[in-house]
Amino acid sequence: SARRERESLVYQHIAKYAKPDDWTACWVTAQTLIIYWGLFWAACAYRGPLERLVCGTLIVVCGLTRTRVFCLMHDMAHQSFWSSRAANVVGATLLGSMVYTPYSGWKHGHDYHHRHSNNTDRKQNAQTAPLTVRQYEAMPLWRRAAYCAVYGHWSLLTTTPFFYFVVVQRFLSTWYENLLILLYWGCVFGSGSTRLVTVDLLSAAVGASMGFFLFHIQHTFEGAYKASSKDYSRFDNGMWGSSNLLVPPWLAFFTASIQYHNVHHLNTRVPLYRLRQCFEDGGALFEGVPTFTMTDALMRLPYSLRNDEDLSFTSCYDVFAKGDPTAEGRACGVG
Repeated sequence: SARRERESLVYQHIAKYAKPDDWTACWVTAQTLIIYWGLFWAACAYRGPLERLVCGTLIVVCGLTRTRVFCLMHDMAHQSFWSSRAANVVGATLLGSMVYTPYSGWKHGHDYHHRHSNNTDRKQNAQTAPLTVRQYEAMPLWRRAAYCAVYGHWSLLTTTPFFYFVVVQRFLSTWYENLLILLYWGCVFGSGSTRLVTVDLLSAAVGASMGFFLFHIQHTFEGAYKASSKDYSRFDNGMWGSSNLLVPPWLAFFTASIQYHNVHHLNTRVPLYRLRQCFEDGGALFEGVPTFTMTDALMRLPYSLRNDEDLSFTSCYDVFAKGDPTAEGRACGVG
């Protein structure tokens, strides 16, 4: 059929780019770390005119670069960044400590996400709209309020990202990953420099918020593919359940091409430094994939609950404001 032919052509095309290049990987890593630490120490050391404005700007750019560091760690966790498995594991562990993310826990949860994202028979805890409206309405009041506190759009890009990376991830880490974090914190907090602590925590907050913004639009949009286990297709999920975000040139360095998320879900072995070329060279093969501008993505921030029947989303604040759910609603969701 035409569908199977297209699927075959898409996978054949992507396979050509699913090969790491160690020289490119070295350059991308060195470039990223030099820029990150340069910005970090510049923000710590600057004393001069318009000090707060200059330092604030440096912290924001440093935080955005921290998002790029996370993207490199994410690629290494997929074993796609370097040709050596050991280099990927060591690199992901070390870079993970810089962005407060454990390689071990992240890999386990993220692999699950790639196997089951948008499968309506599976939990979607790795997404920013993990529950359906009916499941949400079935919960007691305190759990609905807690859900709003975590996934509501006022907290999704503010308190939730920072709390998730700095606190929650500590419980998903091995002892040696937490030891790396403790050593890092020992250097930062043990320095006695308020400026150093401020730069680290604020840049971490900026990086985490940018990461959550990218997570959100990757799968949370109206019409996103959904299917039960019986009918689930990883190809369809990659093509129609994962987005392509149009990022302005000035921001593209920080997102490290993760905005080509449909390609990434079709084949996780394509390194981030080849995602853009793979997508652009594919041309008509990727025609019709869900594509959004930054403005489109911002307009979808309120989406925090799913309606799997009509592939729509809504805000948990709106549902919460309706008050207590009906008895019927309680009977069909989670308890």
